[in-house]
Amino acid sequence: MPKVRKALALLDELALDPWSRDARAASPLLVDRSGDIYVRAGDSILNLHRQPLLLSNDVLRLTAPFDSARMSGPDLLRPRPDLRIVPSKVAGEPHVEHSRLTTQTIAALASRGYTAGQIAGMYDEPEAVVDEAIDLEQQLAVGDHAAG
Repeated sequence: MPKVRKALALLDELALDPWSRDARAASPLLVDRSGDIYVRAGDSILNLHRQPLLLSNDVLRLTAPFDSARMSGPDLLRPRPDLRIVPSKVAGEPHVEHSRLTTQTIAALASRGYTAGQIAGMYDEPEAVVDEAIDLEQQLAVGDHAAG
């Protein structure tokens, strides 16, 4: 947890907001096999002591989507164009951007037989956003089954 706090402080100091709609597609957070966290700032990679360095190719984008033989995972900041995951909002659950409406709530309504149009009307959200939420929850459910 201390490394995470340092990484968040460095992001704040560098005015890098990974949750911003304007943020680059590439995650500013990187991690190596030993669990050390790095921050991408423009063309530089910084360690948590703010020192620039070169990294090997086995460094992973911490929040980036991934694919494996058994499952695929979403981007952990922007799982869909209109959905966000923000640690300090709705307990870190995926939710509709600029709201507290979770994707789990939307998927639960869909599983009870409500159409995307009906759900969109209930929450005054575009139907496309409701479709994104349902799609994300279906993706996550596949991951749950593969992990179990």
